[in-house]
Amino acid sequence: MLRRALPEPPPADIARDELGDLNVEAPHAMTGYARTKFPHWATQYGQCDTREVVLQRDGHNVAQDDKCRAVQGTWYSE
Repeated sequence: MLRRALPEPPPADIARDELGDLNVEAPHAMTGYARTKFPHWATQYGQCDTREVVLQRDGHNVAQDDKCRAVQGTWYSE
C-alpha cells in the first residue's frame, strides 16, 4: 500500500486568519433531515454500529442505552 505523507499544518496565525475567513451559517431548522436517510453505519457487534463504537471510543464518561446508543458523554474536537 502506497502511503502519502500528509502536509504540515500551517502556522497558528495563518490558520486563525484562514478560519476567520470562513462563512459560518447561522443555526437553522434541519427540516428534512433524518438519521434514517443515512443507513451506512456497519454493525460492529450486537446492536452497536460503527458510529456508536467511535462515540464510545472517543468520548469521556460515555453512557449508552440498551440499544448501544450514546445517551450521555463529552466529546472534544480540535
